[in-house]
Amino acid sequence: DYYLPLPRDLIDFDVDARVVFVGADVTAAALDGLDVAGAWILCTDSGDRAGRRRIAARRAGARGLVEMPAPDY
Repeated sequence: DYYLPLPRDLIDFDVDARVVFVGADVTAAALDGLDVAGAWILCTDSGDRAGRRRIAARRAGARGLVEMPAPDY
């Protein structure tokens, strides 16, 4: 699936950062204890709303999300 970001999500920033794979569970509880601050979160599509994953990543201090298809895609 593709979506167009909201204008408030379009910002200019440095994209150089490490990548942390977290699987399909991008929730505040799952990210708690992981060192994702300043990193890109690589996750698989969980079928959950993208906004919820984006909010959890932002609150954990991540630069953003990189989402790939789930293994059963």
